[in-house]
Amino acid sequence: MLILEKPALYSSIQDLGRFGQAHLGISPGGANDSLAAWLANCIVGNPQSAAVLELIEPPARLLLVDGAHVVFSGADADFRCNGRPVPPYARCWIPAGAHIEIDRPKAGSTVYVAVEGGFETPMVLGSRSTDTRLGMSPLARDTFLPIAVLPQAPRSGHLIIPQKYINGFRLTHLFSPELEVLPGPHFDWLDTDTQHRLGERRFTVSSQSSRMGIRLQGEPLVAPQRQCLSAGVCRGAVQLPPQGLPILLAAEHQTTGGYPLVLQVCAHHLSRMAQLRAGERIRFRNLNEAEAAHRLGQWQALLQRILKSLSL
Repeated sequence: MLILEKPALYSSIQDLGRFGQAHLGISPGGANDSLAAWLANCIVGNPQSAAVLELIEPPARLLLVDGAHVVFSGADADFRCNGRPVPPYARCWIPAGAHIEIDRPKAGSTVYVAVEGGFETPMVLGSRSTDTRLGMSPLARDTFLPIAVLPQAPRSGHLIIPQKYINGFRLTHLFSPELEVLPGPHFDWLDTDTQHRLGERRFTVSSQSSRMGIRLQGEPLVAPQRQCLSAGVCRGAVQLPPQGLPILLAAEHQTTGGYPLVLQVCAHHLSRMAQLRAGERIRFRNLNEAEAAHRLGQWQALLQRILKSLSL
């Protein structure tokens, strides 16, 4: 059992999402930063689809009632167990009754907590992911979160940090001021000057952003005057509404949209997009298909080296 003594700005249980429900108007949802959630589960020894605790904009404080192996991932934050520092991306034994403190991140916005066995919250349409549109609520102060009970030998009453873990690895390459993108299906609807400005102008992440979409502020662009038929959309699509300020579709995006889709965030930068925080300034960097494929290959090679170093 884990008790959320002090929630983050938005705290919820997430997994990799609920798929196959788009015909009902339900997007996959799931963890905003699916890479960080996936890594945490891999390192702690859970199935990839196990539920994790997602904390958007900590600080937060937890109480682990029963001892368990725990992994912290995601944003570059400081983690402490009973006042002792705990490294991210490490399978640490947290003793029963331990208080866990998570500070405000230095970079990024969202932290994940994976516990061995996963959280046993109710399944809705094949997923434990919180989705307010399904009547599921974010977590409040002093919420009790059940953890799957695993048969295991008695563990230590003290914090145990493994000697081998991803030392210093915090996905810092994702915390750059640029988002790498490909042209969207309606990019050609923009005039030449707006296409150029879209790639050179800096935008500020709005405090009105949410798990549905990341809204940007700044000098407006000239939006296309043509009417767009409503069509299916996906995570990372960049819409340009009539007001001229881009919206990046996040985990809980709607299944269809009627605004022009001018850009698409590259697969290797979806985690970077998920970790954007209010007030952060960003710009888009346009790639062609060959460049995007090369960058994705580099990113996958880096990830494989990291997993190999941990024998995962």
